[in-house]
Amino acid sequence: MTHTLKNLSRRLVSLRGNSGQSWHIPPGASVELPAFEVAENAKLRKLEERLLIKVARPEAKQPERDDEDQDRGRRSRSKR
Repeated sequence: MTHTLKNLSRRLVSLRGNSGQSWHIPPGASVELPAFEVAENAKLRKLEERLLIKVARPEAKQPERDDEDQDRGRRSRSKR
């Protein structure tokens, strides 16, 4: 699972991942980092709070419901 980081500032943003590897993100550019580099990273959180970067975290996939399941859900709600 990867996270996308986008530099929202007008200057170069440098950050260090949890593994110790560094990334230098030019203004307006994006990089994809593995989840373990982003998890509980204080520097990354600080940059995000200061609106210098945006972290796009992948959302958990919801199981898709077929039409029959949706119809059943509508019927059960309408009876209440």
